[in-house]
Amino acid sequence: KEKSGQMYDAQLQWYKKNVEDPTVATLSKLNVPKEISSNPAVLTYLTDRANQMGPLQNWTNAIDYAKGAKNYKEFLQKVSEYDMAHIDSNFKTYLANHPNGKKGLENRIKRRLENALGMKMLVIDVIRKTKGI
Repeated sequence: KEKSGQMYDAQLQWYKKNVEDPTVATLSKLNVPKEISSNPAVLTYLTDRANQMGPLQNWTNAIDYAKGAKNYKEFLQKVSEYDMAHIDSNFKTYLANHPNGKKGLENRIKRRLENALGMKMLVIDVIRKTKGI
């Protein structure tokens, strides 16, 4: 059990170092308020988005579009709205090779938002508070 606890702690530290801290730093440089940039739902959403689309700093238009948001939910909804409106331009190569792939991209954006806003994804915040990370 001790080794599994150590592995778990190492995973949380890796997540903080490689996902959370860089994402919060990038959003801070883009003038996104800390209460939004450090929210676990925002981190969850943007991590999945980066897995699909590449590093956040390469896709700042959606962040700029969402900057006026009053809270993290509105921020995420605006980023999703932007992504939905720009599927054709953001995925030109993919859609050229997969002309029927637009529906799948729309589904991914919808699910990304649903998952980020879902309670199960907020477990990260509870774990961090419990572990003092």
